[in-house]
Amino acid sequence: MGIELISPQGTHSLLKNAADGYFFASDFVDQVLLSNAFYGENPVGSWTIKAVDPVGGGQGGTLVNWAIRVYGH
Repeated sequence: MGIELISPQGTHSLLKNAADGYFFASDFVDQVLLSNAFYGENPVGSWTIKAVDPVGGGQGGTLVNWAIRVYGH
């Protein structure tokens, strides 16, 4: 699974590449993903998280919870 975060201003950041070392992991619990792609942007607004299944094949997953923490001023 790949994970992409999209800011209210439309900036995209790939947080997790689908072809990384977690490709065959059965879960991805309590992982922290970081990005500096939004440096200088105002964090106010609606953020979008996009999960990408590069393999497909009908084996779905469930995104149970996610959170975003913004550091800056």
